Amino acid sequence: MKTFEKLRARAENLLKDAESKSRDFAGYDLKNLINELDVYRIELELQNEELREARSDLELSRQEFSDLFDFAPIAYTVLDEHSNILRINRAGAALFGTSGTNLKGMRLSSFVMPPGIPFFRPFQEVLSAKKPETAEVQFVGTGQIKFWAQVDFSAWTPVHDPGSRVLCAMRDISLRKSVEQEVETYHLHLEEMIRSRTKELEESNRRLREEICIRRQSEERLTESNQEKEVLLREIHHRVKNNMQVIISLLRLQSRKIQGEKPAAVFVESQERIRVMAMIHETLYRQKSLAHIDLADYLGRLVRSLIKVYARPGLSVRPDIRIGRTDEGSDPDMQLNIDQAVPCGLIVNELISNALKYAFPNQKEGEIRIRAEMLEDRRLELRIEDNGCGMPEDTNLEECESMGLKTVMILARRQLGARVHVRSGQGTAFRICFTPDSKARIGQK
Repeated sequence: MKTFEKLRARAENLLKDAESKSRDFAGYDLKNLINELDVYRIELELQNEELREARSDLELSRQEFSDLFDFAPIAYTVLDEHSNILRINRAGAALFGTSGTNLKGMRLSSFVMPPGIPFFRPFQEVLSAKKPETAEVQFVGTGQIKFWAQVDFSAWTPVHDPGSRVLCAMRDISLRKSVEQEVETYHLHLEEMIRSRTKELEESNRRLREEICIRRQSEERLTESNQEKEVLLREIHHRVKNNMQVIISLLRLQSRKIQGEKPAAVFVESQERIRVMAMIHETLYRQKSLAHIDLADYLGRLVRSLIKVYARPGLSVRPDIRIGRTDEGSDPDMQLNIDQAVPCGLIVNELISNALKYAFPNQKEGEIRIRAEMLEDRRLELRIEDNGCGMPEDTNLEECESMGLKTVMILARRQLGARVHVRSGQGTAFRICFTPDSKARIGQK
């Protein structure tokens, strides 16, 4: 444009000079001037064409940008510094349930729930600091439909306008907020349930502690009562044993007045039978438990007592007692209850007494062996053996006239439910098998 102005000014000067100069000279300058003007006209037309193309490209770019803004899947709105909506795309208008034309010029803050507070803080901060801000804001659209949106604020100042602009990118997070609300509600409900359950458990624990305390007191009273009863039972066993000792003493005194060996022997046998029962009560009195008899201790004391009673000059009898399956002596856990210990002791008493009286008539030494062990079928096998002269071969236990053997058979069958087997030859061996009472601790370790 400056070149065109210069040419115009030059043409005007030439026209002024043409009046004072000759016609040929002026015509010559005008022709040159026209030629120069044609050249500049062509250049101007070319520049105008370039400007038209640039304007077309600019218009196309503006349209593309406008389409990108309007049809973006994310809601965009441009605000001025007073939060007035200058422009909003279709996604943004859809969030509010109306068109962008209806929203243009309205304040975005007027749609905030509750009004202002969650919106203006990040809005003002982004205007002052010119740094992006993010906030979660609840809006209310047309028809009073509420929704939550995550709003990303960014600010800039246009070149052609001194006022600031704020671009808001909004994403609908109503579903997420609804889930969070449900989770929060469930969390509060769960906490309430936990508090209620904790209270119930505390109450249950309190009642349980009270019940435990009451039960402990009951157990203590029961323990005291059991201890008193145990002391009483021990005293009863002690008195029974003493009474039996009195009976034994009376029989001994009475036997001294009886003439003849057989009547005296009857009294001696009666004394030993009573002694067997008295020894059981004495054993119970000395033990910690009143429910069971230690077979090893009881049979050992019984056999030694019988050997002492029936001892005669010139005869030495050695007892060999093994209770339980052990090579190192007797098993202390082999025990019987009193209901089985009494008949078992009486049987041993009769068999040992017979052996001491009849098995070693011409011997200076003898041996009596007692074995007790549990069989695989959980029956108790009791064996009483000697190495004496043995019984006659025609001895029949079922028809035997001996009072002692009859007593053995009666006690074994009726009291113990046992089977009795006898073997005679080089000595005599009795084998008695019975099932221990379930309350006894035979072989239980």
